[in-house]
Amino acid sequence: MEIDSLITALERIDEAAREFLRLSDMPGSPAQLHAALTSWCTDLDHPYSLDPAFDRQRVVVREACLSVREALSVLAVEVGPVPHAVVRHVRELSHLIGALLPALVRAADRG
Repeated sequence: MEIDSLITALERIDEAAREFLRLSDMPGSPAQLHAALTSWCTDLDHPYSLDPAFDRQRVVVREACLSVREALSVLAVEVGPVPHAVVRHVRELSHLIGALLPALVRAADRG
């Protein structure tokens, strides 16, 4: 897979995470983020022949993505406000992506 696919997946995940953080108290927002993570997290499974530092970051983001998705799948069964721990995990996921994306985009532009 191309690095552009990875960048697109990271951008889509981050957009969904930021939207969730904005609207986490709205009904349906956990389900929307869960759907986005289900759709895009699989693109993080591939090593993309990246520099080892990028690849380590990709793996960390992938694990965070899977963790958030699992937490959200539990919320799909339970009714009530989104727990602060889930919001914190989503914020951390967005932060991890924000740390990885700029350097990855620069690498793709050079490549």
